[in-house]
Amino acid sequence: SDPGIQNPLRGALDDRALSVDDIPQTLILAWSYELPFGRGKRFNFTGPVDKIVGGWMISAAQRYEEGRPVSITMACGELCTFLGSNEKRPNRVPGARAYGNFSTSNLNQYLLKSAWADPDPNNPLVFGDEPQNDPSVRLPHNFNEDFSIAKLTAITERVDMRFVTNVGNIFNRHLWCAPDTNWSDST
Repeated sequence: SDPGIQNPLRGALDDRALSVDDIPQTLILAWSYELPFGRGKRFNFTGPVDKIVGGWMISAAQRYEEGRPVSITMACGELCTFLGSNEKRPNRVPGARAYGNFSTSNLNQYLLKSAWADPDPNNPLVFGDEPQNDPSVRLPHNFNEDFSIAKLTAITERVDMRFVTNVGNIFNRHLWCAPDTNWSDST
């Protein structure tokens, strides 16, 4: 869910935080390479051999980016009803490790609940100190490679034939959804 205002009485000061779209590092590559085979190329061929080995091109679009910041919230109850706000945030436990041992066989341990605590379990009217979007806790990274191979064959002086194959996400990279960031949930 989108982060919201915890304390409407603070106005815009409560909204000061990293953007949910903050991606600190991104590398995007887009490239193409025409293979050096065929008429007029480094490895010159003519006739039927040129029609087979000439005119090939490979290209790719690659994207590697770090994850976006996470917004940790908790059950709001009476406080939200009283103030008309839409969220409450827990306290960040100083020095506590936020990330679990996340793997494809252990999908439930991306974030550790022990890294956050109820601001005051005895008083539901106390706000937490967790920022709206935590810069130290991020969603999983996003890596993707799309690949293309094309063959251009001249049939006549005016007519060409083009064969193109595109493969999206060629290495079958996973794009993980955001974990449950409601601290009050058991998950």
